[in-house]
Amino acid sequence: MAAPTPSPTAVSLKLLIDPIAHRVLFAEATKDFVDFLFNIMSLPVGTVIRLLNKQGTAGCIGNIYDSIENLSESYMLKASGKDILLKPMVMNYSANVAPLLPIMEFSKCTKLYRCCGKYVTNHQSTRCPCCFKSMNNNLTFLDTTNKAPKLGEAGFVKGVIPYVVMDDLTVGPMSVKSIITLLNHYNIKDLGDLEEKVIAVGVNEGLELLRASMLSKTVLTDVFLGVKKKISVNITGLNYFVRIGTEIAKDTIAVQVGAYYCVLCHCKEPRHDIYQGMAANTTSLKLLVDSTSQRVLFAESGKEFVDFMFNILSLPVDTVIRLLTKEQMVGSLGNLYDSLENMNDTYILSPENKDTLLKPIVRQT
Repeated sequence: MAAPTPSPTAVSLKLLIDPIAHRVLFAEATKDFVDFLFNIMSLPVGTVIRLLNKQGTAGCIGNIYDSIENLSESYMLKASGKDILLKPMVMNYSANVAPLLPIMEFSKCTKLYRCCGKYVTNHQSTRCPCCFKSMNNNLTFLDTTNKAPKLGEAGFVKGVIPYVVMDDLTVGPMSVKSIITLLNHYNIKDLGDLEEKVIAVGVNEGLELLRASMLSKTVLTDVFLGVKKKISVNITGLNYFVRIGTEIAKDTIAVQVGAYYCVLCHCKEPRHDIYQGMAANTTSLKLLVDSTSQRVLFAESGKEFVDFMFNILSLPVDTVIRLLTKEQMVGSLGNLYDSLENMNDTYILSPENKDTLLKPIVRQT
């Protein structure tokens, strides 16, 4: 894996610390830091794994990345298939978010083709559903990622006020009322018992924040006070099917698309409301089960199941949060999603960016 290129940019952050409990109560943050946090949700899962070198992710998702990386090209359907999954394009809705993560290489945009009508595809000779002709007319893709934004159009939130970022990454506009509420929440009687600390957040801190956001409910304390809590995660893997299946004695089981997200991310149950339209999308999976220890040794699957697992790497983080819900997430990313969703549009720079970030269009690989 190529070494990332660091960025020299740093953002100031003021922490309010309880030295007795050795914890960060909350931070006073500027627009730049809040934009950085919200922008994490636009990153594809594959990009997060690359940034963290597969060591800071809970569960088995890093093994999927390794499997693709080590898979011979002869088994890939397209020559560009690996890059699309391992180096997915980042749907950056803000071209000027503080670069607090290493700059990494992404896959190039595929060629686009159209017919005489309004449909576009990235697979040449695809038959148009309207005129039924082959779509072979090459289109020029205009990449606006590096285009300098107009004044006042950068980022997600407005910079007219400071923001409160809590230890679990709950974000909101700062006010006297919000501060009093937080102090009461922590049962703080004497402000003299607290300490203020101003720190500079650079690329190293940005990476640690990303790592902690996936694993911890006390992100600021872990990163800035050096408190490393042991993360207890039950690695379920394919044993999920042993737990849910009364038909496990059979050689083959039908797997609903959607259930396996739970296996990889350790949620309790899949979001059936999201999967209502996917009920017919099933694939066959043959398990070899050690009945004594009640565990799956391995599975034999077809192309469809492997494609499904590999495609998880292309999903944006916010899509994963929507699928699993905040309550099912191991770390604090669900709080970020809720914070943006519940933030009054008065503080949002672009309602369109907010909606696109919360409900992104998932690129099909």
